[in-house]
Amino acid sequence: MKTTQPDSKPRKSLVARWLPNLLLVGFTSIVGVAFCEVAVRMVAPQAVMLWQPGPFAQDEPGFFRMRPGHQGVLTNRVEYKNSIRINSAGLRGVDSAPASDNVCRGLAIGDSFTFGVGVEETELFHQLARQQLTGEEHAVEMLNGGIPAIGVPQEIRWLERHGLALEPDLVLLNMFVGNDLRDAEVDVDRWNVIDGQLAPPGAKPGLKDWLYNHVHLFVLLKNAVPSGLQQWVRGALGMGEPWSLRYAREVFEIYHRETTPLVRRGLQRTEAAVDRWLELAERDGFQVAVTLIPDIVQVDPERWQAALRQLELPPDVVDPRQPNRLLRDAFERRGIPVLDLTDAFVNAHPQAQADGAPLYFPIDRHWTVDGHRLAGDATARFLAPMLDACPQPLPTEERVDE
Repeated sequence: MKTTQPDSKPRKSLVARWLPNLLLVGFTSIVGVAFCEVAVRMVAPQAVMLWQPGPFAQDEPGFFRMRPGHQGVLTNRVEYKNSIRINSAGLRGVDSAPASDNVCRGLAIGDSFTFGVGVEETELFHQLARQQLTGEEHAVEMLNGGIPAIGVPQEIRWLERHGLALEPDLVLLNMFVGNDLRDAEVDVDRWNVIDGQLAPPGAKPGLKDWLYNHVHLFVLLKNAVPSGLQQWVRGALGMGEPWSLRYAREVFEIYHRETTPLVRRGLQRTEAAVDRWLELAERDGFQVAVTLIPDIVQVDPERWQAALRQLELPPDVVDPRQPNRLLRDAFERRGIPVLDLTDAFVNAHPQAQADGAPLYFPIDRHWTVDGHRLAGDATARFLAPMLDACPQPLPTEERVDE
C-alpha cells in the first residue's frame, strides 16, 4: 500500500502569488499617470487661477479685504503670471506718502478689473490714466482699492471702513457690468477666508480642490466631460447643477429685457450703497465718478451667441445693452458723471482681434494690457475736466526749496 508523502513545499497564498503582479500594475499606472501629467503640462496646460500664497484677510464675518503686507504671485498658468504686493493700507502697490494739499489724490474702487487681474500694477488702466493726467498743471496720484469678487455695496463699505482714511480728492467707482449686480447680493455668497484664499461658507479644502489646483490632467479630464453629461450625472446623484453653471445663469439675468427679482434686489442694494457714497462725498469733500466696464460677451458677438447656447436662452429675451441702460439711469439720476466704456471696446474689438492683440484674455476674460491701455486713454479724457477742482501743484522752484 502506497502512502502519500506530504508536500515539502508549502503552497503560496493567493495574496503572495498576486502581490508582485499588483505592485507591477500599480507602479506602471503611477508612471503612466505621471507621464500623462507631464505631457499635458507641456502640450496643453490647463488654466486655473491661483493666488500663491493667499492674499485675502477676513474683514468681519462674511466680508474680506486684501491682506496688508502681502507679497506673492497671481497666475492662471496659461495666460499671465503677475507679481502682487499689497501695501500697509491694504491696497495693491507700494505704500504712498501722506495726503498732500499739492497733489490730487484719486482712489479707484471696484472688483478684479480695478485690482488688475492679469496685468502688473503699473499696467492698470487707472494708473495709465494718472500718467496722462499728471503734468505742469496737476500733480495726480491714483491709489488702487480694487478687491476681486465684490460688488458695489461691499466696495462702499470698504471705502467707509478703510478708504476714507487715505483722504482722497476723487473716488472713481469702476463697475463691472458683467456681475456687479449679482455680486451686490451679499447673502448669495458670504465668503470665508481659509489660508488667505476665498471659500464659500462651510467649505473645507479637500482632495478635489488639491487635484484641481495642482494636477493639470485632472482639470483636462474634468473639462473633457460634456456639460450635458455632467449635469445628467449630477442630477442622477441628486447633486443639482454645478456652481459654475448656476453662477453663469444668475449673472446673465442682468441682460434679460424683463428685470428679474435678483437684478431688482441687486439694483436696490447698489443704489442704496451709491446714496451712502454720495453722503460720504458731501461730508468729506471728495468728487465722485463712475466707469462702466463691459463684459466680453457684450463686446464679442461670438461669445454672446455661445452664452445663449450654453444657457439655452432665446435671443429675443435678452439684450446686451440692457444693464448699461439700467446703471446709467441710476447714476445719472443722482448727477454722477458716468463713463461707459462699452462702445470703445465694441469699436476696437474687430481690429484688435485681427492684429492678434485681443482686449480680453480668451480664457480668463479679464482685460489684457491692450484692454487696459484702451480704457486708460478713455479714463484720462473723462477725468481731465474734474481736475480743475483738485489742488494745484506748487511751482517748480517752491517744490525744489521744500
